[in-house]
Amino acid sequence: DLSGYFDYFGERAGERGRGYYAAELGDWLLVSLNSNCAHVDCGAASEQAVWLEQTLSEHPGRCVLTIWHHPRFSSGRHGPHDALGDLWAVLDAYGADLVLSGHDHHFERFAPQDAGGNVQVSGLRQFVVGTGGRSFYGVNEVGANSEAVVENVFGVLELSLLADTYSWRFVTPQGVLDEGAAECR
Repeated sequence: DLSGYFDYFGERAGERGRGYYAAELGDWLLVSLNSNCAHVDCGAASEQAVWLEQTLSEHPGRCVLTIWHHPRFSSGRHGPHDALGDLWAVLDAYGADLVLSGHDHHFERFAPQDAGGNVQVSGLRQFVVGTGGRSFYGVNEVGANSEAVVENVFGVLELSLLADTYSWRFVTPQGVLDEGAAECR
């Protein structure tokens, strides 16, 4: 039930009950998708996937940041969410750049990859950032293509989104534990 989400964010959360929307964020396009696939269809022919394709086709050449709750890939307790593969494939086909997720309570950065989890130099990079202060639980076996994992540390991901590039820093009370930069696709 997403009623608390819609009550808190109101119109900024998009149409009530859908849980997906897009907004311009400087030179970037921000796409928020609903990863609760048990409540909103995430399949290739779903209303959400069709909306996503239309939205991305209307913004060609833009750097794209996608946010959703459940990670497509994760080494955490809940693991990867295969149901997000079709939405990931749409993002990949339209050249999206970044996916931010939470749900698992650790930090993890993945190499750019396709929907099947294959490293793809021009693929999407995903961050799992579940380090906001509630609790911790460890990772399972570190997944394929995972480039950085931080457990049991609170922190925030700081992103700098420029016209054709982005950079990141995972900032914790212990200092910066991961950082880097890349070009948009």
